[in-house]
This record gives sequence, structure tokens and C-alpha cells, in this order.
Amino acid sequence: MTPIRINLYPELFPNLNIADLDVVEGAAGPGRRLVVWLQGCLKRCPGCANAAFLTERTNRVLSVENLLGVVEEIKGLSGITLSGGEPVAQAKALVPFLKAVGNRGLTAVCYSGYRLEELRQEDNHPALAEFLGAIDLLIDGQYERDLPRAGSYRSSSNQRLHFLSERISEESCAENAETVFRINGSRAVATGTLPMQIRHQLFEKLRAHGITLTPDS
Repeated sequence: MTPIRINLYPELFPNLNIADLDVVEGAAGPGRRLVVWLQGCLKRCPGCANAAFLTERTNRVLSVENLLGVVEEIKGLSGITLSGGEPVAQAKALVPFLKAVGNRGLTAVCYSGYRLEELRQEDNHPALAEFLGAIDLLIDGQYERDLPRAGSYRSSSNQRLHFLSERISEESCAENAETVFRINGSRAVATGTLPMQIRHQLFEKLRAHGITLTPDS
């Protein structure tokens, strides 16, 4: 098979191309987490909630040092969560960030449309193994809109939780918020696994009141 692309923006490397940032409690991994949505994805899952984050375009460019500065400004974090877009598409640039996060005692969760078996193929770039080595919880698999949810953090039942270290336990993920909505002025952010039909109905009501919506994880 063709090796998975891990440096989608070579012209920006070693910087990161970020779609959005937000702090989420419970719905994107255990505890209070900084969610980092990466810009760009090579997959096109029908019904993806984050359509604006799929295109390969320059959005918000941050250095690893800049992003670590954001992490350090937020009090009480349990860790960070990578979503997108597709985090693996910027895995090479993310490795130093993930290692620095781990050195600060924070955990790392990652959503990916690739399955773990694909990510571990021998013909992939060695940096992908480094990337996986810095992830504590991987939620893998493409979103399948015709499949039901599958519990914590999984929008469709084909997706799986992989505990890649002992720093996040299965028990810590058992009882968490399904979806978190945060409204700040005229901006709303939704993160979680609420079914798309219900989500769209809520979004329409928010739009009717002049509230701008930001895609979620």
C-alpha cells in the first residue's frame, strides 16, 4: 500500500496548520482538554461534521512553541486532543509538540480516520511510529453516518478506542459527556457524538438567533 502522508504542508513545516482551538470538558477525552483541530484531510466521509476543516488550505499557522504557549496559559488541563481534519496528515510536525506535552505530564488523545493497522504498516514514514508512541488514546476509523454511535467518543460503531499507554484507562472514559455545546457571544462550538440529525436541528435554531457555528470533533 502507499505510505500514509504525514506532512501535508511541506511549505509550512515545521509549523502546524490549525483549523481551530477550544477547551472542552469530558467530550473529547477524559478531563479538561485543549482540542486542536488540524486543517486538511485526504478522506471525504459522507456526513462529516467538519467539512470546513477538510480542504488543503492555509488556515492558522502556529509554531510548536506558539501552541505550547497556548497549552501553558490554560489552567487545569488533563491533556490535549487532536482532531480535524486529519491529525495524521500533519504527524511529522506534531511529534515535537506531542513529546513536549507528555513531558509536561499531560495526556494526548487523537482522532483519526485511519485504522491502527494502517498506521502501523511497515512502509510508513518512521515519524508516524514516533507520533503513535506519543499518543495515549487513539480513536480510529472513518465516520460512517449510517452506523449508530458506539459509546464514549465514537460517532459511529466502526470506530474503536485504542489505549496505547497506561496514562489513560478505559475506566476514565466510561462516563463522560456525550456532546458539549459552548456559546460565547455570537459563536457556538459543539464537540461530541450527538447524532447529526439532532445536531442540525439545534444548529438551525441557533442560526435563527444569529449565532455562528464552528465545526466540532
